[in-house]
Amino acid sequence: MKNELFEKIAKIKVADSDFEKKARERWQTIAKPLGSLGVFEDAICRLASCQKTLFPQINRRVLAVFCADNGIVAEGVSQSTQEVTTAIVKSLCDGKSSACALARVANCKIVPVDMGIASKIVDKSNLVDLHIQRGTKNFLKEDAMTLDECQVAILNGFSLAERLSGEADIFLTGEMGIGNTTTSAAVLSALLNLDAKDVAGKGAGLSDSALLRKIDVIRRALVLRKIDREDALGVLAKVGGFDIAGMVGFFLGSAFFSRPIIVDGLISACGCKRF
Repeated sequence: MKNELFEKIAKIKVADSDFEKKARERWQTIAKPLGSLGVFEDAICRLASCQKTLFPQINRRVLAVFCADNGIVAEGVSQSTQEVTTAIVKSLCDGKSSACALARVANCKIVPVDMGIASKIVDKSNLVDLHIQRGTKNFLKEDAMTLDECQVAILNGFSLAERLSGEADIFLTGEMGIGNTTTSAAVLSALLNLDAKDVAGKGAGLSDSALLRKIDVIRRALVLRKIDREDALGVLAKVGGFDIAGMVGFFLGSAFFSRPIIVDGLISACGCKRF
């Protein structure tokens, strides 16, 4: 399985700098002051390099929202219970969440993805089921997932990118899962060799005392799990979440199929930091 994953990674072609250069030269032929559109020009040139065309398009937009629960919530690191994950996923499926409202304005399709929600949601036909387990384990007590489970989750995310690439010019990612500010902080703390206090925050609104507990849980877990920060896959399996693993695969798949991707927030970003 590890071979399958790394074979896919090996086939990914980097963005084409030649297209970026040509796109920038094209900007200079347009009747306007040179560089007058600033970072907008940079973004268009970057899109050109990703899509390998001088005329990049972003009309077809797809937001994949990776949803999963995290066993670490048993340690009191979140103000909410896992039932909230289920409720918000249902609102995503019904088009009633704030993300859905924003997506409608932006003419963006939303794809909710079950990467490991604790409660099986059976009545939502638009929910893509890619779950491995019904949530991860409590990583203070044991590894969040096995290495095989982690790799399957990554490959599932890759396959989703392949499935959606035919209907998207550009991808976006999001996530939903109670406890995933703790998993992402643990992953970042391990990969960047930073103390938990430098990467952990209050999430959806923890009290000061609960934040201190969250920091302590991450610190102890990284010791107990015998983390090797040079082993990104191992870090993800030991203290990560199925949502992050799915996004890792989705990022890899978007690169494989030459689809630019907009990464939303800390949790999504930690999935592309070292993977």
